[in-house]
Amino acid sequence: MAALFMCAAAEAQTRKARVALRIDEATAAKLYDSSRPMLTADGTVSGEVERKMTGFVLKTAGAKEPPPPSEKLYDFALVKKAHLALQARGWQPVP
Repeated sequence: MAALFMCAAAEAQTRKARVALRIDEATAAKLYDSSRPMLTADGTVSGEVERKMTGFVLKTAGAKEPPPPSEKLYDFALVKKAHLALQARGWQPVP
């Protein structure tokens, strides 16, 4: 699934981000470039990225309590299932 996002034209992805987030093209391109390394081949994110995202959200929200376990916050079961189904069919993203 991440491969679909990553292999789709960077221009199309930055255009979507620019419109959805109402940001300029340079910022959208930086967002795209910084997001790419975070995704794994199956479309999920690593435990380290989960912790960083959780920390950022909690800090932004001003939370004082420690974060709950990541398995209570993130459930990538559907993404992993979709990835396995695509692999079983031999699907490959178009470059």
